Amino acid sequence: MKKKLVTVGLACIAVGSASVLFAADGTEVKTCQPSGNLKFICGMENPEDLAVLPGERWIIASGMAAKSGLHLIDAANKTGERWIASTNGKPKAPFDRCPSQPPPDELQIHGISLRNDKNGRGTLYAVNHGGKGPIQQMSVGRGRETIEVFDITARGAKPMISWKGCVALPGKLVANSVVSGSDGAIYATVMLHPDNQMNDLFGAKPTGAVYKWEPGKPEFERIEGTELAGNNGIELSRDGKALYVGAVQTLTKFSNTSPAVRLKSIRLKGGWFDNIHWVGSRLIATGPRTDLCPPASDGVPCAKGYRVMEIDPETLNVTVIAEGEGIQAFSVASTGVFVGKTLWLGSYAADRAAYRSLP
Repeated sequence: MKKKLVTVGLACIAVGSASVLFAADGTEVKTCQPSGNLKFICGMENPEDLAVLPGERWIIASGMAAKSGLHLIDAANKTGERWIASTNGKPKAPFDRCPSQPPPDELQIHGISLRNDKNGRGTLYAVNHGGKGPIQQMSVGRGRETIEVFDITARGAKPMISWKGCVALPGKLVANSVVSGSDGAIYATVMLHPDNQMNDLFGAKPTGAVYKWEPGKPEFERIEGTELAGNNGIELSRDGKALYVGAVQTLTKFSNTSPAVRLKSIRLKGGWFDNIHWVGSRLIATGPRTDLCPPASDGVPCAKGYRVMEIDPETLNVTVIAEGEGIQAFSVASTGVFVGKTLWLGSYAADRAAYRSLP
């Protein structure tokens, strides 16, 4: 039975124990109530990427909005909090070209990647767009475009985080996603080079590339041959010999050489590739769908809902694991990870993380 309440131009439709607010014009107002098969943890601005800590109790979420930074999700209790490193961190080699740790409120974290050891410790690599220099490689007046590096200790009651240093992007480059190799190398995607625009990307013109930094090197260097239209998600093969790079509607496997060799490429129908991660033994790619609404008048595909896919590491064949239409408050998914039988979703444009049961 539905109950309708009207107050200051809003209507509240009660269905069971959940409620959804609607404005007078019928548009949905954001709440943190479940919607369909999605439930939410609110208060996280733009949780663009997710990483699961060993033990699968805790999930790290990035925050791509100003002052959002990093968040820690308790997957068991379905709660979240802002995750702030102690502020007395000193840069450690080989990440000691950064003069100081950025204040928590200056972190604006995009893609993240976690590398774990066998002793309950790990290293978190995080693409950061926030904060001020000066950093040697930065242009005058440019913000702190860096890969921030953190130590993670997960052996106590709650994981602890401490800043380790950073590696800056050279020139006017802005990174999107990141992954690290077992040899300490860092790989970052750049979606748009300074002389490219979004129109170039949707016109299938190469606009970005993969960049690599190695310990002891002064800065990131482009891996020739990795230029794509909108380089976005990135992951390494298990043996480190290949790179998987998502770029809007294409997924490409490159040799991890310089120059790189394009080994395989596929095109996705009805959706985009955003972040790519190993989740256990499975290679998982996630992104919004483009089959739920018509393109914009300028020809740019619409992006709505979510699609989570398992990728065959050799053939790049795609198997859809879960998909949905989403809602206004959570409509463009950028990453998906599993904890037990629960699927967790991040979004580059929402104020919340989402979760649901796996099909």
